[in-house]
Amino acid sequence: MNRSDSEMMAGLLAKDGHEMVRDIYSADVVLLNTCSVRQHAEEKVWSELGRLGNLKRERDSLILGVCGCMAQREGEGILRRAPFVDIVCGTDNLGRIPGLLDRVRENGGTIVDVSREGEVILSGEYLPSKGRIKAWVAIMRGCNNFCAYCVVPYLRGREKSRPGEEILEEVKGLAKAGVREVTLLGQNVNSYQYRAQSTEHRLQTINFVDLLKMVNDIKGLERIRFITSHPRDMTEEILKMVSRSEKVCEHLHLPLQAGSNRILKLMNRGYSREFYRDIVGRARELIPGVAITTDLIVGFPGERDEDFEETFDLVEEVGFDGAFIYKYSPRPGTAAAKMGGEVPEEVKRSRLQRLQELQKSLSLKKNQALIGREAEVLVEGPSKKVPAKLSGRTRTNKIVVFEGDKEVIGKL
Repeated sequence: MNRSDSEMMAGLLAKDGHEMVRDIYSADVVLLNTCSVRQHAEEKVWSELGRLGNLKRERDSLILGVCGCMAQREGEGILRRAPFVDIVCGTDNLGRIPGLLDRVRENGGTIVDVSREGEVILSGEYLPSKGRIKAWVAIMRGCNNFCAYCVVPYLRGREKSRPGEEILEEVKGLAKAGVREVTLLGQNVNSYQYRAQSTEHRLQTINFVDLLKMVNDIKGLERIRFITSHPRDMTEEILKMVSRSEKVCEHLHLPLQAGSNRILKLMNRGYSREFYRDIVGRARELIPGVAITTDLIVGFPGERDEDFEETFDLVEEVGFDGAFIYKYSPRPGTAAAKMGGEVPEEVKRSRLQRLQELQKSLSLKKNQALIGREAEVLVEGPSKKVPAKLSGRTRTNKIVVFEGDKEVIGKL
């Protein structure tokens, strides 16, 4: 979602006459779009601001902005630590960026805009789509779940689903411009729901299954992905839609977070390890060859050795294709930050390493099973690690690096 917001901001600025530059030293404006999910993400911003402060002292005309979640959380606090920043813009006001820049140029001074009255722009209509193969499409914003460790609902607000017709028009435009794959975005896409008026002037509710079906019918589009799904809201109807849809890819990202029922309850996740295991089993029954990836947190407040072992055992049993694994990071204002029972840093580090090693072996096993198989790949361009070769992804979201002509970029 953060990357999608960055693209939207870049598109708005391009429409306003700005041009992207590769070299930060030739930029007139530098905007940092920030994340507050973990402490480490914020530390990286402070570090980058330190470097940019030196640049600002050399070039006083440079405009610096801090945008997004950290801006929303810190507000004027950013200026106390980095007084050289010109703009602080919160999550609801990213669509105002061009106007905020104009105000700074005309009047000077500093602007802090973290009000909740901003117009939340969900549309990607401003994004330059020419030459793009893949695109993000936000279908909703915010979150209603209030997981104990997560600051997102406080910074991005409550769930707000975007009109289905608006989403369809955007995807049609992207497909017409040559985009072959879209990823439907939301903090919890499974709970997407929009009430629209039908041609008979009756209210009609469009849910996530309906939306997938409508996007699947768009001509020119080859693939559809979606993130993120809350396991509690993953229904059999959604699994069946993935199974029977020609364009929806066979990949589910289902954040487990922990494999201990005690910790899941403390996290306010709303499901048990047994429920999660059943959902994965049903997904594999209904969607042949489905890849399942996850998120995991180690060292949540009060996590005992036996809790961690339950997580370790469940990860091994499920056999994920991939996992993002993090040490718990306390976030101000969340329920977990007030819980106590902090896990020592060295214990967190040890648990993180054990899970990472386990997942590495599981991913290797999954990938080795593909040797000798033929797979459909959407060719995205030169490989980042081996520029002489091409790179693309399978429908199950595995990166494949191969030799080939540049003419096949953008094709299956």
